[in-house]
This record gives sequence, structure tokens and C-alpha cells, in this order.
Amino acid sequence: MLYLDERADDQQREALEAIFTGRSRGTQLEHFPWAWKASHLLAVRPARIEIDHTPGRGWFRAGGFVEVRVSGAGGKRRDGHLRHPGHERSGREIVA
Repeated sequence: MLYLDERADDQQREALEAIFTGRSRGTQLEHFPWAWKASHLLAVRPARIEIDHTPGRGWFRAGGFVEVRVSGAGGKRRDGHLRHPGHERSGREIVA
């Protein structure tokens, strides 16, 4: 399921859908690993998107459908990179 901000107009939603699903070529294939992995898109729906970027306590909400809250710090591999495959970058991992 892909939720896009309800404030976007039809043209903006089409562009965002193409980016997030990988149909639009570009660097999103490097940043959004789900864009190149096998998947089955159920639907694309507009929703009110709300985000709190408070470090270590942030949250994300897509309408009344999805809510994710930060619950703690994750960990790094011994080489200092994050543990997720395909994201061999330095940074801070959080658990949500």
C-alpha cells in the first residue's frame, strides 16, 4: 500500500507514485530499496501525512491507516555502518 499526501494534486500524485514505485528512473533506486525489489502494489491512496522530526522521539502518521513511532536507538555494525543491506552509510539507526 502506498499512501501519498492528500494535499498533492493529481499530477503531483502521479509523479510521486512513479518515484516511489521505481517506474521513474533516477537515484531513488539507490535510496528506496523497495523500488527495485519484487513487490505487489495493492493500491495507492491519498491520506493526510503528518511527520514529527523530533530526534529520538519522532513519529509518522498516514491518515488513520498507519502510525509509526520511534521507540529507541538501533545499532551499527562493527565498521560503523548501519545494519540494513544496501545502506552502507554512516548514520544513526532508530527502531520504530
